[in-house]
Amino acid sequence: MNYAKAPPPSHRLDKHATRAAATPPAQTSDNAGMNRSILVRSALLQTLLVGVLSTALAIALGTRFFTHWGWIVGPAAWIACSLATARVLSLATRRTLLGAILAGLPSIVAVAVGLHWLGDVLAIALFAIWCGWAQPLPGAAWGV
Repeated sequence: MNYAKAPPPSHRLDKHATRAAATPPAQTSDNAGMNRSILVRSALLQTLLVGVLSTALAIALGTRFFTHWGWIVGPAAWIACSLATARVLSLATRRTLLGAILAGLPSIVAVAVGLHWLGDVLAIALFAIWCGWAQPLPGAAWGV
């Protein structure tokens, strides 16, 4: 045998090592799918923000105000809270705004049939799912 032509053992390709190097680590699999951390945090944060803002507005303005102006104040508050959620979780603003609008549409039906609470729960769930599919902005501290 001529050992001079063969590469040293440290340079030989191992089939198993090459296959393992090509497979990404398990922790990066969230990049292609649902990020459950963002899903949960967006649901909790949106619930908290909507609850606090609704309570503050109800105390400051009374329930009669919402009877007449709730149709505009409710969606405006929902949008404001979703923008705050996007900011805190470092999500893309326009994409998050679109998700908030789409998630809020089914709640219109719930409000129309007198089940406002159900519309809120449904909207928050849909919004959280939307956010869970989003990727945080590059360099985001809260995105992971």
